[in-house]
Amino acid sequence: MKLSTIAVFIVTVFTTFSVAHAKETTLESSKLSASLILDGKIDAAWNDAKSISQKLTKLPYKPNNGYTGIKRTTVEMKSLYDDEYVYFLVTYADPTMSIDRFPWVKQDDDSWQQLSNKDSTGHDNTYYEDKFAVYWDINTQDFAQKGCNAACHRAEGGMNAGRKDNNPARKYTKEGEFIDMWHWKGVRTAAHNQLDDQYVDSNTDLKRIKGGGVKGTVKSVVAMLITLKMVSPHLSQIT
Repeated sequence: MKLSTIAVFIVTVFTTFSVAHAKETTLESSKLSASLILDGKIDAAWNDAKSISQKLTKLPYKPNNGYTGIKRTTVEMKSLYDDEYVYFLVTYADPTMSIDRFPWVKQDDDSWQQLSNKDSTGHDNTYYEDKFAVYWDINTQDFAQKGCNAACHRAEGGMNAGRKDNNPARKYTKEGEFIDMWHWKGVRTAAHNQLDDQYVDSNTDLKRIKGGGVKGTVKSVVAMLITLKMVSPHLSQIT
C-alpha cells in the first residue's frame, strides 16, 4: 500500500560549496508495517522501501583555498509513513566528516585563535560543517524544469542581481515566488535531531538577507534520518 508519490528535488550541500545539480525524481512512500525507532541507526523497516538516487558530479565553482573535500557522490533517498508521520532516509558517501565549524583552538600562550581558511568569495569550506537540504516548491514557475537552478544564482564579474556580490550560490526567486526548504546542518542541528525549516523568496538586498538568501530560523523536529557513509579519502571521486 502506498500513500502517494512525492515530487522531490534533491539539493545537497556537503560543505559550503559542494552543491548538487538538482534533478526531478518521483519518490514513493511506503506504509510502515511496524513501529520505527529514530535513533541514528537504519532499522530493518527501511529494507523494503523503494528508493531514488541522484548522482552529484559538479561544484558550483572552484574554490581557490585548497579545497580537498567531497566533489562527487550519489545520494539515495527512501520514504516511509504511518498514520501520523512521513519519514525520510537520506544516505550518501562522504570521505570526510566535517564537524569543525569555525573552531576556536587554545594556543601555547593560553590565548584562543579561531581557525579560518576563506577563499576569494569569503567562504570557508575547510572549517565548516556538512549540510543537506531539500527544496519543496510552493509557487515558482520554472522549478519543475530547473530545480535548484530556478533559485540558485552565481555572481559574475563581482555582480549578482545588479548588486556587488561574490557569493557563488546566492538564492532568490522571481517576485512573488517562494520555495520551502528543509535544511539539515551537521553541527548546528544534527546534534538535536532537528532541521531548520527555511524558505527562499525574491529578495536580493544583501543588507536584509543572511545565509546566502535562505530565510527562516524555526527549528523543526522532522523525522529525517541523515546517514553519511564514510569512505577512504582516496575514494572521493565517486562515479
